[in-house]
Amino acid sequence: MYGGTLWTAAALFNIVWAHLRRAKLLDPGLGPVGTRAIGRRFALALVWIGSGIIVGAFVPIAGVAIIAAFLPAYYLPIRGEYGENDDTAEQPAV
Repeated sequence: MYGGTLWTAAALFNIVWAHLRRAKLLDPGLGPVGTRAIGRRFALALVWIGSGIIVGAFVPIAGVAIIAAFLPAYYLPIRGEYGENDDTAEQPAV
């Protein structure tokens, strides 16, 4: 039940994110690199949570462990999330 609710929330987030991205309603400072990186991370959640649901149907504690393991991954910074550009390295001021 919990896994299904979490998966549904992740799916709804992905739908909203896709709409915002297509409608160009995201902060322009985010840039295409950040937008893609964030989209990939949240799309990964569907697979990760889905696998936890499937495994959990047979081995409940393993399903809980898989679903719980993805939570710390979301505390890691996403490359480009704060408008960083991969093409330019930090250069000293002249």
